Amino acid sequence: MRSVHLFLRPSHTVIAAALGLAMMPAMARAHETAPAAEEAAAQSDEASTIVVRGFGQSIKNAIDLKRRASVSLDSILASDIASFPDTNLAEAIQRVPGVAITRDAGGEGRQVSLRGFTPDYTLVRVAGMTAISTSGSIDARGGTSNSRSFDFNLFASELFTRIDVRKSAEASVEEGGIGGTIDLHTARPLDYAKPRFALSGQGFYNSFSKDVAPRIAGLASWRNEEGTLGALVSVAYSQRNVVEKGFSTVRWATGGWNLNNVSPSVDSSITSRLNAGAASASALYFPRYLRYDLYAIQQKRLGVTAAFQFHPSSDLQFDIDLLYGRLRNTRDEYHLDSNSWNSSSALSRTTVSALGVTGNQITSGTFGNVWVRSDTGRYEARNDYYQGVFNAKARITDRLTADALIGYQMAQYDNQRTELYYTRGDSSHTTSGSTVGFDFSQNPNLPVMTYGFDITSPNSYIFNLLRLQNQHVMHNNIEAKLNLHYDVNSQIKLHFGGIYTRQMLNQRYYTLDVTSNVVNSSPATALTTMPYNFGEGLGVSGLPTTWAAPNLNTVRASMNADSYALAMDQASTARIIEQVSGGYVQGDYRGSLLGHDLRGNLGLRVMHTAITSQGYIGGLWLSQGSGYTDFLPSLNAVWGLSDKFQLRLAADRNLSRPTLGNLMISGSVDANNRIIRQGNPNLKPFRADSLSLSAEYYLSPRTLLAVTPFFKHIESLIISSYDYPTYASTGLPLTLLNVATTSNSASDVFTRQWYSNGQQANVKGVELTANVGFDFLPGLLKNTGLLANYTYADGTATYTNATTGKAFVATLPQLTRHSANATLYYTDAKFDARVSLSYHGRYLTDLPAANANDLAGYNPRTQIDASLRYNITPNAAITLDAVNLNNAADSQYVGNVADNSNRVYTYLKSGRSLMVGARITM
Repeated sequence: MRSVHLFLRPSHTVIAAALGLAMMPAMARAHETAPAAEEAAAQSDEASTIVVRGFGQSIKNAIDLKRRASVSLDSILASDIASFPDTNLAEAIQRVPGVAITRDAGGEGRQVSLRGFTPDYTLVRVAGMTAISTSGSIDARGGTSNSRSFDFNLFASELFTRIDVRKSAEASVEEGGIGGTIDLHTARPLDYAKPRFALSGQGFYNSFSKDVAPRIAGLASWRNEEGTLGALVSVAYSQRNVVEKGFSTVRWATGGWNLNNVSPSVDSSITSRLNAGAASASALYFPRYLRYDLYAIQQKRLGVTAAFQFHPSSDLQFDIDLLYGRLRNTRDEYHLDSNSWNSSSALSRTTVSALGVTGNQITSGTFGNVWVRSDTGRYEARNDYYQGVFNAKARITDRLTADALIGYQMAQYDNQRTELYYTRGDSSHTTSGSTVGFDFSQNPNLPVMTYGFDITSPNSYIFNLLRLQNQHVMHNNIEAKLNLHYDVNSQIKLHFGGIYTRQMLNQRYYTLDVTSNVVNSSPATALTTMPYNFGEGLGVSGLPTTWAAPNLNTVRASMNADSYALAMDQASTARIIEQVSGGYVQGDYRGSLLGHDLRGNLGLRVMHTAITSQGYIGGLWLSQGSGYTDFLPSLNAVWGLSDKFQLRLAADRNLSRPTLGNLMISGSVDANNRIIRQGNPNLKPFRADSLSLSAEYYLSPRTLLAVTPFFKHIESLIISSYDYPTYASTGLPLTLLNVATTSNSASDVFTRQWYSNGQQANVKGVELTANVGFDFLPGLLKNTGLLANYTYADGTATYTNATTGKAFVATLPQLTRHSANATLYYTDAKFDARVSLSYHGRYLTDLPAANANDLAGYNPRTQIDASLRYNITPNAAITLDAVNLNNAADSQYVGNVADNSNRVYTYLKSGRSLMVGARITM
């Protein structure tokens, strides 16, 4: 694989030149007195959480913070978070310029990407400490996460009072976010001028589940009159019952048909294409599965924060921040699938009596001897997150201050999975299959299926398989850092610091398939009617309303499933230990250039990373270490050309470390076929040189217009790849060669499937922001406004189709070319109303994809939300929030670049959600 270079690389020389150019005028004018406004800006940069009342005031304060910050910064403040119809933090953050979110669990936001980049490129800090998390999803959305991306669905938005989104780096802030850094701030008691109590309650209703669930949040804060001692606790609890339903194919494939089983009535020009090779332009793709899917999701989310502050004087401060998050997620899955086409032997037995073709894919047909399966799954996931952070600040002299942080985090994830399969016909076709038809004519993502039997009758199916799986992931993090700050004079301030972190991830996986010990003579008790109306709300006529589904509780009990001992899956069992240490130096400067104010910072961060990867290969527990050191310069400069217009320049080098899953050494050695499958502990991080220039026009306290072009050169992209080393060069134990039963030797060449560094890519983009308060309109219209932003990002690389060997050019994984948000609002002392639209453009997830497909990814998604709030008194309000008013679908696809194909992978809708409630504050 090779990179495609569309632009000149911003080399280290260019960055160094930019650093020097920006610093020269500031240093030359260091003797000048900084204006009072700049002193206020300096104080703003260091300000603690700002608590505001009213949506309009929160907009003003967020714009003011952006204006005065030395880095590229966007903020959401307390009233803003509490006012949007957001069920979790991801939903709240998505309206920030340059932000897009991935969704899960009935359309709920899960992870956050910045400026089009994957969530793995986004660093998240909670209470000043780098955040970790581990959670799970349905397999099509990635299954269990052992990446570095943070799962925001763990926390309710009510727990946080401020969110800062940093899109440029500075030496004093931890590395790790090529896309950007998100800071989450919880409430502290001394942020409030007096003791405070707040309580809110809502009822949550979903149009598909037709169920009402509670949402409750409360905060109690106390401080003494002197403002030296305070304590605070906040709690948010919610339940969420949603239904997500639609269709999936588990990708499309080509070839493998038995042409003798094709009816002569099928057009011969179509028949001749059935077994055309994947490399042929005439190849016909068919869905490997034809599966109706319904997910019934029950969530219980609890979040608790506590803060204790002791500030005996203005020169000495001690703060403790505690955070606990718990998410219990039970997902019942119901699938009705025709899956003879995922097996070459089953496909060869399938008869074909009719076919319809559009382009390079089969879009309708009638087939015989098809294996039809009804399966039910239950996934019981437990997420627990613990964090404790101690902060201390001290003024040592008039010019020297110090602050220190010590923190600990633990994220624990446990998932118990039960899957139960009943079939009409079996996979070996010893029992004849059924006649099945499908037709995509109404919706290219959701076909109408026909079956040659009664899908609602329990007597139509026989037992096939019970699958039991347990997964346990433990992720913890220890962090300690010390910072020193020295005021050289009123124009220059120096910062020095050091940091040490130690992360450890332990992952264990157990599984068992049971194919016996079930009496098939009582299907009436083993299967029951699927308890939801499948076709309702999907917009396609002819869909089934229900089908006979296996009864998990009954079958588990009859099989005494709890008595089975599950076997460890050694290839998925591993441990990663990562230790990071280093330090930084940074200078903040204030001066002037050509008679206009200039401020910013210049710094260098030096970090060393040491990794120990442990895991099983062939029954042996192996351990391997690796490490690397990085030098990361950064520059931020803000040039105020007038009291309303400023230019912002940012240049930096940053990194994002490989996902922990890719670093796992565990895997397998197939000595007979000379194949090695494993992770790669020697992976180096993604490294990026970044440049951005922003023009910002502050027309009024509620109005900001900004345009920000940006450029990133990314090195060492990590890809799934093959190489062909000799066995001896892999460093694996010779005992795995099975010399006694094979003719293998250490000098033999093996095929190794793993992850490797190599590609480079250039990403260019632009971010547009228009926050406009319509103050110039008459009457009530002057209380209206518009928050709008659009982000474009583009970067490509060259990939190779694993089946055909053909090279193709596509965008980088999870790079979103187009994303946008818009909110139209009205706000006054009594009434707030907002309608919001979020758009997340198409992006890719798998390059190359499986089954001869070049790529897999997500189609664009547009969601519309609304919120109403009426203030009965200054301290009491009633609320009405609506989420996903347009019943937007999550649509994944696979395809090939040559024919620009877009074949459905999954297509799921989750319905509309309403929340009605009230809030009081004292």
